[in-house]
Amino acid sequence: MVPSPAEKGNEGDDETQAASRLKIAQEHKAKGNEEFQKGTKASLEAAVGLYTRALDLLQSDGDINMSASLFANRAAALLKLNKLTEAVDDCRRAISLDPKNIKPYWRGARASASLELWQNAVEFCAAGLAVDGKNEELLKIFKQASEKVQKIKKRRESETGSSGVTGSKEEEEEEVEPIPFHAEEAEDLQVKVNQLHRRLTVMTEEMKFLETECRRCEVVEAEMEAAPSARAFRQTGRVFVLSTREGELSRMRGKRAEKSEEKRKLQERRGGVEHQLKETERRLKGMVKDLQRRQLAQKGSAG
Repeated sequence: MVPSPAEKGNEGDDETQAASRLKIAQEHKAKGNEEFQKGTKASLEAAVGLYTRALDLLQSDGDINMSASLFANRAAALLKLNKLTEAVDDCRRAISLDPKNIKPYWRGARASASLELWQNAVEFCAAGLAVDGKNEELLKIFKQASEKVQKIKKRRESETGSSGVTGSKEEEEEEVEPIPFHAEEAEDLQVKVNQLHRRLTVMTEEMKFLETECRRCEVVEAEMEAAPSARAFRQTGRVFVLSTREGELSRMRGKRAEKSEEKRKLQERRGGVEHQLKETERRLKGMVKDLQRRQLAQKGSAG
Protein backbone atom coordinates (compact mmCIF):
# COMPACT_ATOMS: atom_id res chain seq x y z
CA MET A 1 0.00 0.00 0.00
CA VAL A 2 1.42 3.39 -1.05
CA PRO A 3 1.55 5.93 1.83
CA SER A 4 -0.61 9.00 1.38
CA PRO A 5 1.04 12.46 1.26
CA ALA A 6 -0.23 13.07 4.81
CA GLU A 7 1.33 9.82 6.04
CA LYS A 8 4.60 10.69 4.31
CA GLY A 9 4.50 14.04 6.04
CA ASN A 10 3.97 12.37 9.41
CA GLU A 11 6.90 10.03 8.77
CA GLY A 12 9.06 13.01 7.91
CA ASP A 13 7.98 14.81 11.06
CA ASP A 14 8.81 11.73 13.17
CA GLU A 15 12.28 11.49 11.63
CA THR A 16 12.88 15.20 12.18
CA GLN A 17 11.79 14.95 15.81
CA ALA A 18 13.99 11.88 16.38
CA ALA A 19 16.99 13.69 14.86
CA SER A 20 16.26 16.71 17.05
CA ARG A 21 16.07 14.57 20.20
CA LEU A 22 19.34 12.84 19.29
CA LYS A 23 21.07 16.19 18.76
CA ILE A 24 19.85 17.51 22.13
CA ALA A 25 20.91 14.24 23.80
CA GLN A 26 24.39 14.61 22.30
CA GLU A 27 24.58 18.17 23.64
CA HIS A 28 23.54 16.98 27.12
CA LYS A 29 26.19 14.25 26.97
CA ALA A 30 28.91 16.73 25.96
CA LYS A 31 27.93 19.10 28.78
CA GLY A 32 27.80 16.16 31.18
CA ASN A 33 31.34 15.18 30.19
CA GLU A 34 32.50 18.75 30.86
CA GLU A 35 30.90 18.71 34.31
CA PHE A 36 32.39 15.28 35.05
CA GLN A 37 35.90 16.55 34.28
CA LYS A 38 35.56 19.30 36.92
CA GLY A 39 35.39 16.59 39.58
CA THR A 40 33.54 18.49 42.31
CA LYS A 41 30.49 17.02 44.03
CA ALA A 42 28.21 19.66 42.52
CA SER A 43 29.61 19.16 39.01
CA LEU A 44 29.36 15.36 39.29
CA GLU A 45 25.72 15.65 40.36
CA ALA A 46 25.14 18.00 37.42
CA ALA A 47 26.75 15.44 35.11
CA VAL A 48 24.41 12.71 36.41
CA GLY A 49 21.44 14.98 35.72
CA LEU A 50 22.60 15.75 32.18
CA TYR A 51 23.27 12.09 31.36
CA THR A 52 19.82 11.20 32.74
CA ARG A 53 18.09 13.83 30.60
CA ALA A 54 19.95 12.55 27.54
CA LEU A 55 18.83 8.97 28.29
CA ASP A 56 15.23 10.12 28.70
CA LEU A 57 15.36 11.70 25.24
CA LEU A 58 16.68 8.47 23.69
CA GLN A 59 14.14 6.10 25.25
CA SER A 60 11.82 6.07 22.24
CA ASP A 61 14.52 6.18 19.54
CA GLY A 62 16.62 3.14 20.43
CA ASP A 63 20.11 4.56 19.76
CA ILE A 64 21.86 1.64 21.48
CA ASN A 65 25.46 2.86 21.20
CA MET A 66 24.60 6.30 22.54
CA SER A 67 22.54 4.84 25.39
CA ALA A 68 25.33 2.41 26.31
CA SER A 69 27.85 5.26 26.45
CA LEU A 70 25.52 7.38 28.60
CA PHE A 71 24.91 4.55 31.09
CA ALA A 72 28.67 3.96 31.31
CA ASN A 73 29.37 7.67 31.85
CA ARG A 74 26.62 8.03 34.44
CA ALA A 75 28.00 4.97 36.26
CA ALA A 76 31.42 6.67 36.41
CA ALA A 77 29.89 9.81 37.94
CA LEU A 78 27.80 7.79 40.41
CA LEU A 79 30.90 5.83 41.42
CA LYS A 80 32.75 9.06 42.23
CA LEU A 81 29.72 10.25 44.23
CA ASN A 82 29.85 6.96 46.17
CA LYS A 83 26.35 6.05 44.98
CA LEU A 84 27.51 2.50 44.55
CA THR A 85 24.27 0.56 44.11
CA GLU A 86 23.11 2.93 41.36
CA ALA A 87 26.54 2.67 39.74
CA VAL A 88 26.31 -1.14 39.66
CA ASP A 89 22.86 -0.95 38.04
CA ASP A 90 24.10 1.43 35.34
CA CYS A 91 27.13 -0.76 34.66
CA ARG A 92 24.82 -3.73 34.05
CA ARG A 93 22.71 -1.63 31.67
CA ALA A 94 25.79 -0.42 29.78
CA ILE A 95 27.15 -3.97 29.44
CA SER A 96 23.81 -5.31 28.21
CA LEU A 97 23.83 -2.71 25.41
CA ASP A 98 27.55 -2.84 24.56
CA PRO A 99 29.33 -5.98 25.87
CA LYS A 100 32.62 -4.97 24.18
CA ASN A 101 33.17 -1.82 26.27
CA ILE A 102 35.53 -2.83 29.09
CA LYS A 103 34.98 0.20 31.35
CA PRO A 104 31.57 -0.80 32.81
CA TYR A 105 33.02 -4.17 33.84
CA TRP A 106 35.73 -2.77 36.08
CA ARG A 107 33.52 0.07 37.32
CA GLY A 108 30.86 -2.48 38.26
CA ALA A 109 33.52 -4.67 39.88
CA ARG A 110 34.96 -1.75 41.84
CA ALA A 111 31.52 -0.60 43.04
CA SER A 112 30.61 -4.18 44.03
CA ALA A 113 33.89 -4.56 45.93
CA SER A 114 33.24 -1.29 47.78
CA LEU A 115 29.83 -2.68 48.76
CA GLU A 116 31.59 -5.92 49.81
CA LEU A 117 29.51 -7.83 47.28
CA TRP A 118 32.49 -10.01 46.48
CA GLN A 119 30.75 -12.63 44.33
CA ASN A 120 29.22 -9.81 42.31
CA ALA A 121 32.69 -8.33 41.82
CA VAL A 122 34.07 -11.72 40.74
CA GLU A 123 31.33 -12.09 38.12
CA PHE A 124 31.91 -8.59 36.73
CA CYS A 125 35.65 -9.34 36.50
CA ALA A 126 35.23 -12.76 34.90
CA ALA A 127 32.88 -11.37 32.26
CA GLY A 128 35.24 -8.45 31.61
CA LEU A 129 38.30 -10.70 31.39
CA ALA A 130 36.48 -12.67 28.70
CA VAL A 131 36.58 -9.43 26.68
CA ASP A 132 40.08 -8.30 27.71
CA GLY A 133 42.04 -11.02 29.48
CA LYS A 134 45.01 -8.74 30.25
CA ASN A 135 43.14 -5.83 31.84
CA GLU A 136 45.21 -5.01 34.93
CA GLU A 137 42.39 -3.30 36.83
CA LEU A 138 40.10 -6.32 36.41
CA LEU A 139 42.85 -8.80 37.30
CA LYS A 140 43.61 -6.85 40.48
CA ILE A 141 39.98 -6.71 41.63
CA PHE A 142 39.40 -10.32 40.56
CA LYS A 143 42.29 -11.51 42.75
CA GLN A 144 41.07 -9.52 45.76
CA ALA A 145 37.41 -10.53 45.34
CA SER A 146 38.23 -14.21 44.74
CA GLU A 147 40.25 -14.36 47.95
CA LYS A 148 37.38 -12.75 49.87
CA VAL A 149 34.87 -15.23 48.42
CA GLN A 150 37.08 -18.17 49.42
CA LYS A 151 37.53 -16.83 52.96
CA ILE A 152 33.78 -16.37 53.38
CA LYS A 153 33.15 -19.86 52.02
CA LYS A 154 35.69 -21.42 54.41
CA ARG A 155 34.23 -19.51 57.35
CA ARG A 156 30.72 -20.70 56.51
CA GLU A 157 31.93 -24.28 56.12
CA SER A 158 33.66 -24.02 59.49
CA GLU A 159 30.54 -22.58 61.14
CA THR A 160 28.18 -25.18 59.67
CA GLY A 161 30.65 -27.95 60.48
CA SER A 162 31.00 -26.94 64.13
CA SER A 163 27.25 -26.51 64.61
CA GLY A 164 26.33 -29.65 62.70
CA VAL A 165 23.89 -27.65 60.59
CA THR A 166 24.07 -27.90 56.82
CA GLY A 167 23.24 -25.11 54.43
CA SER A 168 19.70 -24.52 53.24
CA LYS A 169 18.36 -26.20 50.12
CA GLU A 170 18.50 -22.88 48.25
CA GLU A 171 22.18 -22.43 49.18
CA GLU A 172 22.95 -25.98 48.03
CA GLU A 173 21.22 -25.37 44.70
CA GLU A 174 23.32 -22.24 44.14
CA GLU A 175 26.53 -24.30 44.26
CA VAL A 176 27.86 -24.95 40.76
CA GLU A 177 30.59 -27.25 39.55
CA PRO A 178 33.65 -25.68 37.92
CA ILE A 179 33.60 -25.71 34.12
CA PRO A 180 36.87 -25.23 32.16
CA PHE A 181 37.21 -21.52 31.42
CA HIS A 182 37.35 -20.52 27.75
CA ALA A 183 37.44 -16.79 27.08
CA GLU A 184 35.47 -16.86 23.82
CA GLU A 185 32.72 -19.08 25.22
CA ALA A 186 32.55 -17.00 28.42
CA GLU A 187 32.10 -13.87 26.31
CA ASP A 188 29.34 -15.55 24.29
CA LEU A 189 27.63 -16.67 27.50
CA GLN A 190 27.77 -13.15 28.93
CA VAL A 191 26.25 -11.75 25.73
CA LYS A 192 23.49 -14.38 25.89
CA VAL A 193 22.79 -13.57 29.55
CA ASN A 194 22.44 -9.88 28.66
CA GLN A 195 20.13 -10.70 25.74
CA LEU A 196 17.93 -12.94 27.90
CA HIS A 197 17.71 -10.25 30.59
CA ARG A 198 16.55 -7.78 27.91
CA ARG A 199 13.95 -10.26 26.64
CA LEU A 200 12.61 -10.73 30.16
CA THR A 201 12.40 -6.96 30.61
CA VAL A 202 10.37 -6.64 27.39
CA MET A 203 8.14 -9.54 28.41
CA THR A 204 7.53 -7.94 31.81
CA GLU A 205 6.36 -4.74 30.11
CA GLU A 206 4.12 -6.76 27.78
CA MET A 207 2.64 -8.57 30.80
CA LYS A 208 1.87 -5.25 32.48
CA PHE A 209 0.15 -4.00 29.32
CA LEU A 210 -1.99 -7.15 29.00
CA GLU A 211 -2.94 -6.99 32.69
CA THR A 212 -3.97 -3.36 32.25
CA GLU A 213 -6.07 -4.24 29.20
CA CYS A 214 -7.80 -7.07 31.08
CA ARG A 215 -8.58 -4.79 34.03
CA ARG A 216 -9.89 -2.10 31.68
CA CYS A 217 -12.27 -4.58 30.05
CA GLU A 218 -13.47 -5.74 33.47
CA VAL A 219 -14.16 -2.15 34.55
CA VAL A 220 -16.11 -1.38 31.36
CA GLU A 221 -18.13 -4.60 31.74
CA ALA A 222 -18.95 -3.80 35.38
CA GLU A 223 -20.01 -0.24 34.52
CA MET A 224 -22.25 -1.42 31.68
CA GLU A 225 -23.86 -4.12 33.82
CA ALA A 226 -24.47 -1.60 36.62
CA ALA A 227 -26.23 0.83 34.25
CA PRO A 228 -28.48 -1.26 31.94
CA SER A 229 -30.29 1.81 30.61
CA ALA A 230 -27.12 3.69 29.64
CA ARG A 231 -26.36 4.21 25.97
CA ALA A 232 -23.36 2.30 24.59
CA PHE A 233 -20.78 3.71 22.19
CA ARG A 234 -18.00 2.04 20.26
CA GLN A 235 -14.81 3.77 19.13
CA THR A 236 -14.10 3.59 15.42
CA GLY A 237 -10.89 5.34 14.51
CA ARG A 238 -11.08 8.80 16.06
CA VAL A 239 -14.87 8.90 16.44
CA PHE A 240 -17.44 7.15 18.64
CA VAL A 241 -20.55 5.59 17.11
CA LEU A 242 -23.71 4.46 18.85
CA SER A 243 -23.79 0.72 19.56
CA THR A 244 -25.92 -1.76 21.48
CA ARG A 245 -25.29 -2.60 25.12
CA GLU A 246 -25.35 -6.35 24.42
CA GLY A 247 -22.97 -5.96 21.51
CA GLU A 248 -20.46 -3.95 23.53
CA LEU A 249 -20.66 -6.33 26.49
CA SER A 250 -19.99 -9.25 24.17
CA ARG A 251 -17.10 -7.39 22.54
CA MET A 252 -15.52 -6.53 25.92
CA ARG A 253 -15.83 -10.12 27.14
CA GLY A 254 -14.30 -11.40 23.93
CA LYS A 255 -11.45 -8.90 24.15
CA ARG A 256 -10.78 -9.80 27.81
CA ALA A 257 -10.71 -13.51 26.93
CA GLU A 258 -8.33 -12.78 24.05
CA LYS A 259 -5.96 -10.73 26.25
CA SER A 260 -6.09 -13.37 29.00
CA GLU A 261 -5.07 -16.04 26.50
CA GLU A 262 -2.22 -13.83 25.22
CA LYS A 263 -1.11 -13.35 28.82
CA ARG A 264 -1.16 -17.12 29.46
CA LYS A 265 0.95 -17.82 26.36
CA LEU A 266 3.35 -15.03 27.28
CA GLN A 267 3.77 -16.51 30.78
CA GLU A 268 4.68 -19.86 29.21
CA ARG A 269 7.26 -18.25 26.92
CA ARG A 270 8.61 -16.24 29.83
CA GLY A 271 9.08 -19.44 31.83
CA GLY A 272 11.14 -20.85 28.97
CA VAL A 273 13.32 -17.74 28.81
CA GLU A 274 13.83 -17.81 32.60
CA HIS A 275 14.96 -21.45 32.32
CA GLN A 276 17.42 -20.55 29.53
CA LEU A 277 18.74 -17.69 31.64
CA LYS A 278 19.21 -19.91 34.69
CA GLU A 279 21.11 -22.54 32.70
CA THR A 280 23.28 -19.95 30.92
CA GLU A 281 24.13 -18.21 34.20
CA ARG A 282 24.91 -21.58 35.80
CA ARG A 283 27.43 -22.38 33.05
CA LEU A 284 28.97 -18.90 33.26
CA LYS A 285 29.30 -19.21 37.05
CA GLY A 286 30.98 -22.58 36.55
CA MET A 287 33.60 -20.91 34.36
CA VAL A 288 34.01 -18.13 36.92
CA LYS A 289 34.69 -20.76 39.59
CA ASP A 290 37.30 -22.42 37.37
CA LEU A 291 38.97 -19.05 36.76
CA GLN A 292 39.00 -18.41 40.52
CA ARG A 293 40.71 -21.75 41.15
CA ARG A 294 43.35 -21.01 38.53
CA GLN A 295 44.09 -17.65 40.14
CA LEU A 296 44.42 -19.24 43.57
CA ALA A 297 46.62 -22.02 42.18
CA GLN A 298 48.91 -19.45 40.54
CA LYS A 299 49.12 -17.56 43.82
CA GLY A 300 50.03 -20.78 45.65
CA SER A 301 52.74 -21.73 43.18
CA ALA A 302 54.15 -18.20 43.26
CA GLY A 303 54.28 -18.32 47.07
